[in-house]
Amino acid sequence: MRVLGKGLNFAITPRSIPVKEIVTATEVAAIKLDQEEASLLRNEVVGILQNAKPPKPNLSNEERQAIKSLKENKDIVIIPADKGKAVVVMDKTEYVEQCEKLLDDKDTYKVIGPTNPTKKLKGRLQRKLRKIKKAGHLDQKVYDIVYPTSDATPRFYATPKIHKDPLKMRPIVSGINSITYHLARHLADLLKPLVGQTAEHIKNSKDLVTKVKGIKLEDGEVLTSFDVTALFTSVPGEEVVQMATRRAEADLTWKDRTLLTPEEFGELLLLVVSTTYFQYNGAIYEQTYGMAMGSPLSPVLANLFMEEFERKALDTAPHRPKFWGRYVDDTGVVNQREHEQELFEHINKQHDSIKFTIEKEKDGRLPMLDVMMIRNPDNSITTDVYRKETHTDQYLQWSSNHPVHQKLGIVRTLMHRADTLIEDPTLRAVEKEKVREALRHCGYPEWALKEGDNSSRKNATKDHNPQNKERRATSFAVLPYIKGVSERLKRAYAKHNVSLFSKPGYTLRNALVRPKDPLVPSERCGVIYKISCEQCGEVYVGETERSLGERTEEHQKSVDCSDGISALSQHELKTKHRITNGPIPDIIEIIDLESRNSHRKIKEAVHIQLERAGMNRTGGWELPKSYLPLLRKEAGEAGRSSQVSA
Repeated sequence: MRVLGKGLNFAITPRSIPVKEIVTATEVAAIKLDQEEASLLRNEVVGILQNAKPPKPNLSNEERQAIKSLKENKDIVIIPADKGKAVVVMDKTEYVEQCEKLLDDKDTYKVIGPTNPTKKLKGRLQRKLRKIKKAGHLDQKVYDIVYPTSDATPRFYATPKIHKDPLKMRPIVSGINSITYHLARHLADLLKPLVGQTAEHIKNSKDLVTKVKGIKLEDGEVLTSFDVTALFTSVPGEEVVQMATRRAEADLTWKDRTLLTPEEFGELLLLVVSTTYFQYNGAIYEQTYGMAMGSPLSPVLANLFMEEFERKALDTAPHRPKFWGRYVDDTGVVNQREHEQELFEHINKQHDSIKFTIEKEKDGRLPMLDVMMIRNPDNSITTDVYRKETHTDQYLQWSSNHPVHQKLGIVRTLMHRADTLIEDPTLRAVEKEKVREALRHCGYPEWALKEGDNSSRKNATKDHNPQNKERRATSFAVLPYIKGVSERLKRAYAKHNVSLFSKPGYTLRNALVRPKDPLVPSERCGVIYKISCEQCGEVYVGETERSLGERTEEHQKSVDCSDGISALSQHELKTKHRITNGPIPDIIEIIDLESRNSHRKIKEAVHIQLERAGMNRTGGWELPKSYLPLLRKEAGEAGRSSQVSA
C-alpha cells in the first residue's frame, strides 16, 4: 500500500514520448499562424521530438508491480475520500452495500427498469433545441455546443465520508458527455451572475475572515454554525426552476447575455433538472427529488434556492441574528445564546425538505470551511487555519511528474492561505511551520519552501503591475508534462507567440480509481477508431463526434448493401473480401479519445499514418509532410507503452 501514500494525483513518468499528442497540439497551434511561421514551428517541434528521450522513471519496478496488482484486484474499490485527500481502499462488497443503501431511499431514488431512456430523452431535447433555434433564440455557436450528440448514460458512484461515524457515503452522478451535460453548463453560466450577490453570501474562506474580523461579540452572544443535511438531494426541482426564471425576468442584462427568453430558459432548465436517470451496477435508476451531485447546474441552483430560503427565514425570525454568513450548505451565525435554539428550530420549520444540524462554539472556538474562528479575551474574533481530524497533509509529491512551477505553486498557495486567513503573527508562524513540515514529508527541498513563501508575498504587487503583463499569445497548447522535453517545446512555441501549458499525464487516479459502471464502447463519443479486414489485415481509421454505436450502424448498413460509398464497402468491392463474417461492432476498436473537433480530426490523420491505414481515402485532414518521417518512426516503435502496463 506504500504506493497509495503518494496520493492519487501522483503523476507517473511516461515510458515513451507522446508523439501523437504533441503533433496534434502543434498542428492546432500552427493553423492559426501564417504559412511561413507555421512551417518553422513544425520543423522545430519535429527536431525536438526526433532526439527526445523519456525522463527517468519516478517509480521502482516493485511500485509499478504493486500498481498492476491493485489494478487487477476485483475484490476492492480504491476511491478518494469525500474530503481530506485521503485514499480509501474499500472491500467491493461493502462499497456496493453502501451504495445500495443510498439508493434504497425511496423518497429520492427509484429503479426505472433495464430499459435505457437515453435515445427517447435525447430526441425530446433535440426537438426542443431545434424549435428554439428556428425561432432565432439560439445562435449557431451555442447551438453546436448544447445540441446533444452523445449517448453516454450518467453513472452513479459514491465517496466515503471518513470524517463521519458511522461511515456515510456522498452520492455523485457523473454526467460528463451525457445528453444534458453541455446544456447544463451553458444554463449554469447564464445563471451564475444572478446568484451570490446577497449580503449573507460567503464567497470563500478569505471573504469569511474579512466579514467576521470586524465583529465584536457582546455579552451573551455566541458563535454557531448550521449545516444543511444533504442539500443537493433536498432542493425541490420545479420550485427552484421557478425561482431561476423569475431572476432571469428581473435581470436587466439578460438580453445582452443571451438570445433565450426567460421563458425558454426556464423550459430548458426544467428539462435538464427533470432528466435525472443514471446507471448503477447495470440497473437504470431515476432521482425523484432534488439535484444530482455532479451536475454543473446543481451548485448554482442550490445556492439560488438557499438565498430565497434564508431571506424568508431571516425576515420571519423571532430574533434576527447579528451575523449570518452562508457558503453553500454551511452557515456561520452570531446570535444571543438565549435565541440560539429558537433560531435553530425556526429554520428547520421553513421547508419540508430542508433540515439543518447545529454545531455550537466549544472552548471559544468554531470551525467553518477551512477557518477556525476563535473568541479572544476581549470578545473580538481572530482566525486560524482549520483542518478536520481526517486531514492527511497529503500534498503533491515532489517526485510526481509535474512541472516544478506547479509544485512551487502549491507552496505559494498554502503560504498565501496562512497570510490571508491568519492575522495573529504567532498563529501564522505556527501554521507556516506546519505547512513546511507536511511538505518536507512530501519530499520538498528547503529551497522550494523558501522560494514559495517569498514569492507568495511578492505576487500581490507583481500581479497588479501592467508592465508584467505578457504579450497576448496568438494560440496556446496543452500537453502532458515530460521533464526535459516540455521545457524545450515551451521555448520553441514561445518563439512563435504560442503559449504551452502542461497538464499531468497518467496519474494514480487514472490507473486505480474505477468506481463507476464502465461505459460500453457503443456509448462512447468523440473517438478515433479502427476497423481491420479479417481477410487481408488492411486497416481503416475513422473518427466520430457522435456515439460510436451510431457511426457503427452506418458502417454496417453500407457494407450490408454494398453501396460502394464508404471506404469499407469500396474495399470489399475492390478486393472481393468480406471485412468480417460477423457484425462490424465485433471488430471495431477504439484507439483514441478526443472530444474537441479540430483536435480529433488531426488525431485521426496522425493515426492513419501510425496504423498505415490503406483503406482510408483522401478528403480528411492532410498532415504536412514534415511530420511524416517522425510518424513512420513512431509507427515502428508502437509496441512501447507510456503508461503502467496492464
